[in-house]
Amino acid sequence: MEKAEFIRKAPGYYVAGIGYALEGILSYPLTREKLNERVGVTLGNDVLFDAAIRTLSRLGVIEVLTDTFAPTLYKASEKFDNWWSSDEATEQFPLIGRLHSLFPDDREGFIRAALSSVNSAAWQLSPKLEDFETGPPDEWEPIPIDRHDPAFQEMERTLEVALDEIAGSNGYASSAPEERNYVVAQLTRLRDALKTEAHIQWMMIKTFGIEPLAIPAKRYGKGAIGIAAKAASQAIQEWLKKVATKVIEWFFS
Repeated sequence: MEKAEFIRKAPGYYVAGIGYALEGILSYPLTREKLNERVGVTLGNDVLFDAAIRTLSRLGVIEVLTDTFAPTLYKASEKFDNWWSSDEATEQFPLIGRLHSLFPDDREGFIRAALSSVNSAAWQLSPKLEDFETGPPDEWEPIPIDRHDPAFQEMERTLEVALDEIAGSNGYASSAPEERNYVVAQLTRLRDALKTEAHIQWMMIKTFGIEPLAIPAKRYGKGAIGIAAKAASQAIQEWLKKVATKVIEWFFS
């Protein structure tokens, strides 16, 4: 695994591990040692642990109780239980969703194995605290649109070509009608936003562009639809390189 990918993904495993340890004990704060005991494997990488605690604190789902001499305590906040079982948590941290999908008796072994693998990778890659300080981009931060930018114009053009190919394909409509309709609806929403809005968010580009384009690109490969979808996706990435470098570094590295 590349270090950039590890930095992007690994704190989420510690988030899931800490959440698993705190589940069901809203009233009681725990030391880090007790968190380790409850999860069944050490949350021993200080850099990953600190990154995960900062994330959970920012979400408002844990409280960190420090003391001059006594060990630091970690306590689930009143928002924790609702957050832990929410779609928001499973979307942001896929491991939490996979954990919830398991039979209860299988969850402990699953989270132990996942954290052991992350700890092994951390030992090999030696992440530093500053690797996590910039963090991923805000998915809702507006990206300005300059319609005179050649890269933006190329993105619009290739997106329109891909949309025409997909919407006009009788074969796609007959073989996978629901999938095709979904892709057309998503891409249409992105196209319309690009034509009318002064700004657009990375979350919208991902949800209505990158992700739906990947579906026909995979299905049709080197066929006309697949080629058009890949070209549009590449044009989106080229535009983002100019206007949102941090997005490229985090999500396409």
